[in-house]
Amino acid sequence: PSFFNDTATTEIYTLAASYLTDLIAEANLDFELEVTASMLKIDEKWLTAEEYTNLVLAVYLSGYDLDVEITPAFIKDLETEVTYDNVTQTRLEHILEANIIYGYVDKYTQNENARVKVAEILEKALASFITDFNYTINSDFLRVPALALDSEGRLKKTEFLALVKAFNSLDLESFDEFSDFTLEYFLDQAQEEKVVNVVTNLLESEWVYALVGKAAGMEEALALVAEIVTDMLEGITDISYVFEASDFDLRAKKYGIFNETGIHKDYINKDEIIALVRLAYVYDWLDISVSGLEGIDNLIADLLGNPNQRAVAPIDKILSSKIVVGLLDKVINLETSNLLAYYAELINKYVSDVEILDGLVITEEHLRVAGISDENGLIKPEEIRGLLELVYALDLSSEFNAKKILEFGKDGRNNNGKADYLDIFESSSIFYQLLSNLYKDEEIKLFVLYLLEDNAAEVINGINYLEELAVNYQV
Repeated sequence: PSFFNDTATTEIYTLAASYLTDLIAEANLDFELEVTASMLKIDEKWLTAEEYTNLVLAVYLSGYDLDVEITPAFIKDLETEVTYDNVTQTRLEHILEANIIYGYVDKYTQNENARVKVAEILEKALASFITDFNYTINSDFLRVPALALDSEGRLKKTEFLALVKAFNSLDLESFDEFSDFTLEYFLDQAQEEKVVNVVTNLLESEWVYALVGKAAGMEEALALVAEIVTDMLEGITDISYVFEASDFDLRAKKYGIFNETGIHKDYINKDEIIALVRLAYVYDWLDISVSGLEGIDNLIADLLGNPNQRAVAPIDKILSSKIVVGLLDKVINLETSNLLAYYAELINKYVSDVEILDGLVITEEHLRVAGISDENGLIKPEEIRGLLELVYALDLSSEFNAKKILEFGKDGRNNNGKADYLDIFESSSIFYQLLSNLYKDEEIKLFVLYLLEDNAAEVINGINYLEELAVNYQV
C-alpha cells in the first residue's frame, strides 16, 4: 500500500506520463496533448491494495495489453459483455469498477486546464464547419452539471456508457477518418440515420444534454447570436440596428420548445433537437445558389415542391419544427414583432433607390397586421407557407406586363386548383393586410395620385383613340 508513497513515486508518475503521451500520439487524434507527472497524481484514498487489484482486473477485462493498439475497433469492443465472478456487464462497466480510474476521471472533470483544452478543441472543430468562426468558448460553459455526477461527486457511469455508444455509432474503422468529417460529409443524405443515431446517443449523456439543451436559453449564447446577426445584417444592408438577445429568445411557453417541468426543466426538448437535425436532410442546402430573382423563384419552387410528385413538401417538413417556426415567429410575425421600426427603415432604404417612388415613406403603422397568430400568439405555419405561395405566384423573375397581369386569373404556377390572383391575395393575410394599410393611408393615396398625374397623361395621349380623353385623377 505504501508503494506510491516512497521515493520512486515521482519516477513512476513520470514514466506513466511519458507512456500515455506516446499512446495519445499514436492514436493520430486531431490534437496534441502532453501528459505530465503532476496530471497523474490522485487522491491517496484510492491507493490501497484492494483498489490496485481492481485496477489490474479492469485492465484485464478491458481486453487491453501492451501489444494492443487503441483503435475504434478496441473502443467498440468496450460495449461487449463479459462475465467475471458471476457478474455480466460490458467491458466498459467492468473498467469503471476501478476507483483509481474514477479518481482520475474526477480529477479531470473538475480541472480548469482540462476544460480549457476541451474548449480549444471545440473551437477548432467549429471553425472547420463555420466560415470565419473566431469566437472563444468560455470554459465555464463546460462544467459538469449536477445531474451528471453521482452522490460522491464523480461522473456517473452512464455518462461514459453514453459517450462510448455515441462514438461507436460513427462506425469508424480508423481515427484517420476524422479528417473526412466535413459539413458536406454530414449533410450527405446517406448519413442521416447515422447522424441522428449519434446525436440520440449523445443526448443520453446528462453532460452533453446540458451543453446542447440549455445553450439556446443562455443569455451569453443569445447575446452572441444577436451580435453576429447585428454585424452580418449591417454589412449586407448598411443599416445600423442593434439586435438584442431577446430577439432570439425562444423560452416563452407559446413556443413549446423547452421543458417546463422535471429534472430537465429549461432544457430544449430532445425531440425538438432531433427534429432540427433531420431538417438538415430535407433539402440540399449546400447547393443553394440564390442569384437574382430567378434564383429566388427556383428556391421557392423547390421548397414548395410539386404536389403530384411528393406527399410532403420540403417547406411542410421544415415548418414541422417548433424551433424553426419559433425563429420565424420572431422575424416575420408582424402582429407581435419588436422589429417593425427596423423593417420600416429597411424598406425605405430600398424604396429611396427607386426613382419613381422617391418621396414615398413607409412607417411602422403600415406594417401592423392582426389575426396571423394562433390562440397562443404564435404565427400560424400556413401564414409562412402562404408567403412563399404568394411570391411564387408573382413569378418575380418574369417581365411584369399586361399579359402577365391577365394570366393571374388562370390556374397557373402553384397547381393547386386556384387562380394565381387568389394565391396572391388569399394565401397570406399578411400581404393582404399590408396592401390594405397602404390603401387606407391618405398620404399614400396622394402619393399615388401625383404619380399618376405625372406619368399617365403621356401614356394616354400616345394612344390614338384616347387623345382627347380628360381624366379626373381625384376620383
